[in-house]
Amino acid sequence: MTDLPCAACQDRLVDYRFAELDDADRRAVAAHLAACGDCAVAYCRLDADLAGVGAALAETPPPEVHAALRARVAATFRPPLHRRLAALLTQRVPLYQGALAAAATVAAVLLLTHGPAPSAIEPGREQALPAMSAAAPEGPPAAAGQIPPAPAGDAGAASLVDDYDASSIPTIDPYLL
Repeated sequence: MTDLPCAACQDRLVDYRFAELDDADRRAVAAHLAACGDCAVAYCRLDADLAGVGAALAETPPPEVHAALRARVAATFRPPLHRRLAALLTQRVPLYQGALAAAATVAAVLLLTHGPAPSAIEPGREQALPAMSAAAPEGPPAAAGQIPPAPAGDAGAASLVDDYDASSIPTIDPYLL
């Protein structure tokens, strides 16, 4: 046997395997392994284990395995729908976003219930409107909620259609909302 005890040799086997010992220690471990069968078997087992770990680390699974694993993890750990909705609804929202949503809702309700504000009568058209309204329709009066029929041969209605100008439709200024 050598002067290196078995316990000291086995403590240095990993360093010997990765060549991290100085020359004197490396020679002492090599001489002990050549003389001691138990330490040589321990070194062979260690070498085989380290080689197997290295081979296992070098082998990477195919991308399909990664995709399947991610899908199983997502399905297993995905929270239920009611928890996801609760998390969505309890998320903090900056104050200006809430105020903007409230203002947009109020504007939409006002537009739907009241419609756009009537515009002023265009200059030059105020004479045409009273003249047309002065002519009384002929025939029986219309019932409440019904539009009376236009009289046959009414030249005022034809001129109103001909004089229609789409640029007189009031527009809503988005900066006022």
